[in-house]
Amino acid sequence: MMGEDKANSQHTRRDLLKMGSGAVASLAGIPIPKAFQGRSLKPLFKSDDASGRSDWLYEYYEYPGDHSVPRNRGIRTERYKLIEHYEQEPVEYELYDLAKDPRENHNLQGMVQYSPLFEELRVRMQLLRSRYGSI
Repeated sequence: MMGEDKANSQHTRRDLLKMGSGAVASLAGIPIPKAFQGRSLKPLFKSDDASGRSDWLYEYYEYPGDHSVPRNRGIRTERYKLIEHYEQEPVEYELYDLAKDPRENHNLQGMVQYSPLFEELRVRMQLLRSRYGSI
């Protein structure tokens, strides 16, 4: 924003707020509104040992849409991804080991050896949903 006049700078900041990202807002020097999700990225730039997220929640709810993907939500860690198809009866899940299966071709859900991991991720997803006021 260097070299821009003050009015133009304020306009740019409002545009960043519209994006709804706490991480982006903090980088622009804007206080993060309580309704925004996310955390500031500034600590990651200030320290070599700053920790980021170990997982994140996503929700896809634009259906019908361009990709015709039914509404779903999930949690992603560095290695695993759990997807919940919550509008189906009964609710269906997909579980992937992204290190071994980066294209998500082999659903591990229902395999006995992955039951503890499934439950851990499912509980963590519920916790994140509660924290962020998810649908």
